[in-house]
Amino acid sequence: MNAEDSEMASQAGEWVVRMHAHDCTEEERAACLRWRARSPAHEATFRGMERAWLRSAGLAANPAIAAALREAERDGMQARRSRRRRWAVPLAMAASLGLVAVLVGPMRLLDDRPTEVQQYGTAVGEQREVVLPDGTAVLLDTDTTLAVRYSKRTRRVELTAGQARFAVTPDAERPFTVSANGGQVTAVGTAFTVRLDAAATTVTLLEGAVVVEGPADAAERRPPARLKPGEQLRFARDGGEWATTIVNLDVAGAWTEGHVFADDWPLSRLVDEVNRYSAVKLRADPAVAELRISGGFRFDDPQALALLLSHSLPVQSAEAGNEIVLRRR
Repeated sequence: MNAEDSEMASQAGEWVVRMHAHDCTEEERAACLRWRARSPAHEATFRGMERAWLRSAGLAANPAIAAALREAERDGMQARRSRRRRWAVPLAMAASLGLVAVLVGPMRLLDDRPTEVQQYGTAVGEQREVVLPDGTAVLLDTDTTLAVRYSKRTRRVELTAGQARFAVTPDAERPFTVSANGGQVTAVGTAFTVRLDAAATTVTLLEGAVVVEGPADAAERRPPARLKPGEQLRFARDGGEWATTIVNLDVAGAWTEGHVFADDWPLSRLVDEVNRYSAVKLRADPAVAELRISGGFRFDDPQALALLLSHSLPVQSAEAGNEIVLRRR
């Protein structure tokens, strides 16, 4: 490892310690994101160091780790500390965990070649539950594709289309990460859903805790968000949208029971949601597209839904091939 790599590894270790400190400020988080954005190597080194940190979760009672943490929080991010001092915190962590090789040779840490690569998917209208090699249960929604890459150190999943619910088997040695639309969700043992749409990605936490990171190459970088149960985060690929809200988990998870709940939605939104699940498509004429609708609806029978809508709204339906057109009555 050359001097430049050593310096980058040292800085990455300092940033990881600082990002997990209880008194870390928003200014420091923003500075860390700027450091990570300098190059792909900066980002990769930071994530590698953070994986080492996550593997140390629950071991802070170790005197060496506790002392290192206290020193890091006391000294902060002093830019002019000596090379020996810069290595002190990461090395104390690593030595106590038998992970000196992580910092002596960080590229070894980044060598996470998968021992298993599996692809999962569903067709339009299909929902499927799969159990991953570690026991994690995943419910795939309609028209969903998932790539699973496990290694000895990591559990990585990439959601490339659709929506999935994850019930993660706890394993502090191998954090579970889901990548979608450039962002990343990290958990150890928890339950959450991730939905990938054209405009944005939505993460909903059902239980436990997760950390959500936005796209590393977004035009507007955001600090990582730690969600609590019942919180939902929606982010855009360019970083322009980054909003956390409180949601009703029964409503948010209705899709797992074959329902969709509308809360004062325009009819066009309900139509778009139901169409995700059926080869027979509803189409709302522009004259009725903005009519408001609320309630719970099954999405597995578009003909029955069209009939129900004709009794709830001033609309009538007409079938034409694989399409049901809703027009003003």
